Amino acid sequence: MRMINASVPEIVREIITQNRSIYDCLKMDVINYTALAVKIQPEV
Repeated sequence: MRMINASVPEIVREIITQNRSIYDCLKMDVINYTALAVKIQPEV
């Protein structure tokens, strides 16, 4: 979901908050940030 005139951080925040499993992993500090970036890059 692309937001018109939204910044990259805003779009990434939206993706993360809409995906509960990603959000939970971030909160537990058990996520590989590089792998996450590769996974969500097409959506950004």
